[in-house]
Amino acid sequence: MSLVKSYSSRPPTLQAASSTFLTKIVNSIEKNGNIVLGIDPDLNRIPNCFNQSHRIEATLELYCRELLTAAVENVAAVKFQSACFEQYGLLGMVALSNCLSYARQLNYIIILDAKRGDIAETNQCYAQAYLDDSNKADSFLVDAITVSPWLGNEALQPFINLAEQYGKGLFLVLRSSNPGSDSVQNFMGHNLKLSEYIINCFLEFYGNESALSQVIGFVVGATLPDESEQLRRYLPESIFLVPGMGAQGGQCNRKQAFWGKFSSRTLFPLSRSLTLMNKDVSRNEFNRVIAKRLSDYREQLAEVRL
Repeated sequence: MSLVKSYSSRPPTLQAASSTFLTKIVNSIEKNGNIVLGIDPDLNRIPNCFNQSHRIEATLELYCRELLTAAVENVAAVKFQSACFEQYGLLGMVALSNCLSYARQLNYIIILDAKRGDIAETNQCYAQAYLDDSNKADSFLVDAITVSPWLGNEALQPFINLAEQYGKGLFLVLRSSNPGSDSVQNFMGHNLKLSEYIINCFLEFYGNESALSQVIGFVVGATLPDESEQLRRYLPESIFLVPGMGAQGGQCNRKQAFWGKFSSRTLFPLSRSLTLMNKDVSRNEFNRVIAKRLSDYREQLAEVRL
């Protein structure tokens, strides 16, 4: 089911990567399951065993490295929430850079949840910072980034160009899980919800969903199964990044709502529901709990996939 009946094909990037982001993430899902390790550090919630004499960057880095080590090869990707590091200023950004480097060493597919979006000239700078493998200032290079589509596909062109060139990915915030999103994302015009209109714009831009899905996925909240099921009818082949399954109360047990045509096209980020625990927990117990929670969620998702 598509929103538009005819498309004009878009020429590919001249120096396209040999392996697309879709191929990479699907291979990872098939090997390691549909969970994404969400890293949203909060110094007020990090267990005391990671406290490094009140050194912010060292505490953040030790905590994140422990999570990355505990979850390696048990998740499809890792998603860093940029704002959780930015709130600690330069020390937080140093910690983020070091943690990204460690995640690369462990061969994670890395998603940066930064929801960047501006005019094309500004987005060019963002894109070079996060997606340009030729950038010698590689402090924040990742495999994919969340972006805002609300300035139009022309504004996202710098992200798209570098994503296609280097086999990276973009996740467009299409239908977010926060309650207040209805007032904007469900706005009706031309007999379409705004979220549906955005899909239409990008399908027209790429020519077909098969081409679109090689680079672009969509953020659709787990708290919105009815709407997700409708959006899946338009985008059966695309990657959905589905936040809100744990602490926000979203459910994954409606297969048609989130999974689409293929079980390897859906990602479920887990952060607080996976990592939040007693401040006095030991490092050994911390690792045991992470392993148990991951195992439980993997089993839950495996039952839905059948």
